[in-house]
This record gives sequence, C-alpha cells and structure tokens, in this order.
Amino acid sequence: MRRNFSLMLVLVIISKFCFSQTATTISLNKNWQFKYKNKWYNTEVPNSIHTDLLNNKLIDDPFYRDNESKLQWIDSLDWEYKKEFEVDSSLLQRQVVELIFKGLDTYSVVYLNDSLILQADNMFREWNISCKPNLRFGKNYVKIIFHSASKKSKELYENYPYKKLPGEERVMVRKAQYHFGWDFAPRFVGCGLGWAELIGWDYFNIENVTFQTDSFNSNEAYLSGKININSLQESYLGIIVFNKADIFNFSKKNPDVVGNLIKGENEIPFQFTIKNPKLWWCNGSGDQNNYDLLVYTIDPNGHSDSIVTKVGIRTIELVQQPDSAGKSFYFKLNGRPIFIKGANYIPPDVFLNRVTDDKYESLLKDVKDANMNMLRVWGGGIYEKEKFYDLCDEYGILVWQDFMFACGMYPFDTTFLQNVKEEAEQQVKRLSNHPCIALWCGNNENSEGWHRWGWQDGFDSLQRKDIWNGYEKLFNDLLPTAVKKYSNTFYWETTPEFGRGDVRHSKEGDAHNWFVWHDGEPFENYEQKIPRFMSEFGFQSYPDMETIKIFTVASDRTVNSAVMKSHQKHSRGNAIIKTYMQREYGIVPDTSAAGFSEFVERSQQLQADGIGKGIKAHLKAKPYCMGTLFWQLNDCWPGISWSAIDYYGRKKKLYIEVQKLFGE
Repeated sequence: MRRNFSLMLVLVIISKFCFSQTATTISLNKNWQFKYKNKWYNTEVPNSIHTDLLNNKLIDDPFYRDNESKLQWIDSLDWEYKKEFEVDSSLLQRQVVELIFKGLDTYSVVYLNDSLILQADNMFREWNISCKPNLRFGKNYVKIIFHSASKKSKELYENYPYKKLPGEERVMVRKAQYHFGWDFAPRFVGCGLGWAELIGWDYFNIENVTFQTDSFNSNEAYLSGKININSLQESYLGIIVFNKADIFNFSKKNPDVVGNLIKGENEIPFQFTIKNPKLWWCNGSGDQNNYDLLVYTIDPNGHSDSIVTKVGIRTIELVQQPDSAGKSFYFKLNGRPIFIKGANYIPPDVFLNRVTDDKYESLLKDVKDANMNMLRVWGGGIYEKEKFYDLCDEYGILVWQDFMFACGMYPFDTTFLQNVKEEAEQQVKRLSNHPCIALWCGNNENSEGWHRWGWQDGFDSLQRKDIWNGYEKLFNDLLPTAVKKYSNTFYWETTPEFGRGDVRHSKEGDAHNWFVWHDGEPFENYEQKIPRFMSEFGFQSYPDMETIKIFTVASDRTVNSAVMKSHQKHSRGNAIIKTYMQREYGIVPDTSAAGFSEFVERSQQLQADGIGKGIKAHLKAKPYCMGTLFWQLNDCWPGISWSAIDYYGRKKKLYIEVQKLFGE
C-alpha cells in the first residue's frame, strides 16, 4: 500500500537539499589538447578544429580573402583530442557516474583510460555513457578521435543502395548541413566538441521534465507534465510541483503525485494548477511572463532529487480553416490571431564554438528592436543552444523550429531512422518547455525538390516509390510521433507546403516566393502573388564596406575580383543583382575599384526596396495573408548574402526598412 508523505518529512528534505539537484556535476570543458603533426596544442570546450588551429597560429584566418580554398585539407584528416582530469573518492562512491557529451561533431570514437566507451555519429544528439567501472581514483584520461566527416559521408553516399540521393553526400551525415557549403556559406566540414561533464548520482535521477498548458482562464491555468526518471530499483515516488517564487508559502501536506518506479527508465505524468495566471505573449502583443516551476521528488527512504524549469503559460494553435479562397494559415496565441512579422535565422557562425552568449544577446535584441515576433530556425543549421531559446522566451520571439533536414532526400534504412528518432526525441523534450516554440517543421524544401526540381530523374519507378516511402516514414511518421509524444506543439511536414509551380501556392499553406531572384521576376510580383503565409522570400546585397575591409585588401575591392567572388556563394548572384539594379534604377555603378563602394551601398538599397515592397504587400493583405518571414536575418561569415545584419553585426538598409514597416 502506498504511504503518504507527511508535511514534516517533505519540509525536512526540502530544507536539507535547498531545492537543488543532489547529483554531483563536474565540468570537463577546460584544459583539453589536440594533436597536429605529432605535437599537442591547448584548447578548451566548446571548440572546433579550424578555430583551434587558428588560435594556435597554425593556419591563417579561414574567412580572410580566399583562404577557404586553401584550408580544405583540414576536413580530409582525422583529429585527436585528449584531456586529463582528477576524480576523488566522493564521486567514485556514487552508485552511478555518467560521462555526458553535447555537440560531439560528428564521427567520433571516445576512450576513457584506454577503454572504448562510445562511437558517436550524430552531432545533434546528447551522448550519455555510464562510466563508473572505467574511472579510477586520481588521474584519468579521456581521448576522442574524430574521423573525417567529409570522407565518411562520401563513403556512405557511394555505397548506399540508392545511389546519388538528391543533396549528395551531406544527406548521409547527421551534421549541420551548411558546413558542406551553401549559397550563403563557405565549406568547412570540421569537427569539435560542444560540452563535456561528469555526473554522479544515487538511487534515482531526474533526466527531464516537460510541461504544457492545457487550458486557462482568469482564475487558473491547468498544466500537465511528464517527468523522466532513471531509477536503480523498484520503488514509488512522491512528486511535488510548485512555483519557486512561492517557496516561503509552501504548505502542501502530500505530494501532487505518487508514482511507481521500475528499475530503469520511467515516465510519470502529472497535473499542476497555477492561480491567477500571467500569460506569456509574443513581442508587440503583451508581456513575456515566465514561471520558475520546481519539481521535487522523494522516495519513502528520504532520497530526493529536484529540477527547476522556466515555463510560460500560453496556448498556441496553427489555424487552417477552409474558406472561399482555399485554406487559412495563421497562428493563434492565447486565443488571439497574431500576424507574424519576422525572418529566417541561420547559425551566426560557421564555427559554432564562436557563438557566445553575448552574440546571441546582441542578435536577439536586434530582432526585438526590429519589432519582429518570430524567427524561423532553418533546417540546414542546428538546433540552437539553450541560450538562444531562453532569449526568445525573454524577448517574446516565437520560434518556427525546423528539424535539421534541408534540400535533399535522406536515407531511410533502419540504422539512420533509429539515429534520427533518438535525435528528435531528445530535441523535442529539451525544447518543449519554452513558450517561444510555436511550430515544429519536418524539413526545408525536400518535398518541393522531389516534386518540382527534377530530383526523380535517374531513378526507375520502383526506386522512386521506395525513396518517397522513406520520406513518408521520416517526415510523416517518425518526426510527428516524437512531437506528439513530448509536446502539444503543431507539426508541419515541410516548408513550403506547395511550390511556386503549384496552383495552391498562394491559396493555402505556407509559401516560398523565389519568383523574385531565382526566376528573375520584378519586385511587383510580391504585390501580385500574395500567399496565406510567406515563410521565405529574399534578395541579396553586399555587406557593409567596413565589413568588406576586414576580409580583403584594397586590390580585392571590386565586384569581379577573385576574393570577392569567393565570398559570393550564389553562382548567378552578382549578375542577378546587376540585372535588378538596372531595372529598378536605370543605372549600375562602376563595379571596378572606382565605383565599388557605391555599388555596395546601392545593392543594400535595392534589397531594402525589394523586400520592403513584399512586406508592405503582406501587411496590406491581412487577414488573407497572416505572416511574412523574409530570408534571411543574419550571416554565418562575412559574405554577400540575403541577410539584414551582416556577420559582424552591422545592420544593412534592409534592417532599417524592416524595423520601420514592422513597427507601423
């Protein structure tokens, strides 16, 4: 028979542990070394091989002039990292000790004191290894060998039963796809580590807790949740949930839930109520209220663990209602329709270890100041770090979150799908408590490419059927199942729903408008082809001259110099800019050194005028059109791109135009 947990016992335990987790955590991020030409050099985590080589003056700046082409040898090699660390008796006395890696990029073999403990193959997963038997008192050593992702991806691609999958070798690897190069990014297929730590615990350990708002009224908000616990034995557990701000008013006599524990992994559901709730709203619609909810667990023997998580009370819906034109597509936040104003977001650096908290802060503050209320985290980058989502919560920036699949057809063998299943479940659980998460989207343009871009060419009818069935397994089964299991957020299969060659493009779903730019149509197209929700449209411009001066010498500063061309990753980019410039202004400035600065400035004005025309059209067309996300907010290196803010944080004319239009 289950026992009640008395108020006295609860208060004693809570006082004893001061609401902190009882696990012992030891960071392993300092004092690493990597090997180059049989010599060891110092580094710290997070790191990447390119920046490690740069910081130790072993290579020149990868972004300077045309150094990109000179540094491609780096990704063809394997790289070795090591670290020495101390372990004391208190950690070894713990019943379980785990070694945890985050951002392990990508094909890596990990040794602890010469014992092989992990072979990893996915930079998007957290790797958790029970390692107590491999630890010893005093000095310990961890070694990581990163195998070339470039070589491995080519090997997998060439040996896959369905050769030449669209997207080429990058689709074989669970690694940031833009690392292989994109039309805004250089190619640096490196390796590195994002986070490493040891955790020791006894009896049971809270691994994760998720909350969701089921409903609310002015008096109460009703939340449900799940707590994931790893237990070493069968038992039962009292779970107490409360707002940490109410600690001194704590008066529960019994747990909210008493759950059975089995040996191993457990998931226990619970409900929770907040009185007089303060809602979370997006930027421009209300305040960004958050609650620090503490989940406290205790077993009959007084063993306990706790976790604190921020939760925003809000409901969000994606509304698709048939109407006379087709079908609506808009977000309803807390029962109120919201016109979405924002941009598409890419990782702020090719080398992810250089994206500091300060850089996130600066970028997200610019988003808020531009009167935006949503960013779309594009599927060719990464699931962002916790700081990014914390700031989105704080500033009221909704997040359209892509899963990390973009512009390709991906493998569908059992091993690949199981790997992605672990990735998806980890990421959805990790992000589900953030009120900013408005939507999970399966992929970027994969369906569009298969149906309209000739990707089916070269495959026979049976192969086409199998490849599409593989797509269905991944994007219409595996990913939506993970979203449904761990959140109540809407899942959207692909963006756009219908390509620009489909008559439904402007009548339902979300749309990408590349009639302008790729197809060469005039900016007036934005006023004539208005969709229900514009999730992507853009136009290139050059970065600020002060930015250009950082990566060039004076002789490079012409449109057609080899160095400037190396920083233009769209094959027709310069020609398209000049064509539109002639069309809109009747003149193209001299592209040689004499007129280069004028050309740069004029390109930014052209971008602002064109995208501004699109934003105005979308705003004017509401409620038929209920969202506009331009491509793209930011840059991952100093190049010629679609960004409104360049790599060094300098704002282009587009940013000023967006700020004005979104503020009206």
